[in-house]
Amino acid sequence: MIYDLIPFKYKYEINGKLRNIVRNYFTTNAVYNSDVILTISKSVANEIIEYFDLKTPEKVKYIYPAVSHIQQLDDDEKIG
Repeated sequence: MIYDLIPFKYKYEINGKLRNIVRNYFTTNAVYNSDVILTISKSVANEIIEYFDLKTPEKVKYIYPAVSHIQQLDDDEKIG
């Protein structure tokens, strides 16, 4: 899962050695060698497709980090 592209967008604000490890080894290899790339929003998915110039954009999927519905509680389960 790629959470964001902070090491790429703000490359001069992050320590050089750490930036290079994250950017070059982990993220770049993951993008090009993965069958599916998960991220947390459609905008980050679009950034990944654009930044890495992916030829297979359909492999980038986004899932929001929240529930899609709120479960109704019975009266005896409610707090307070």
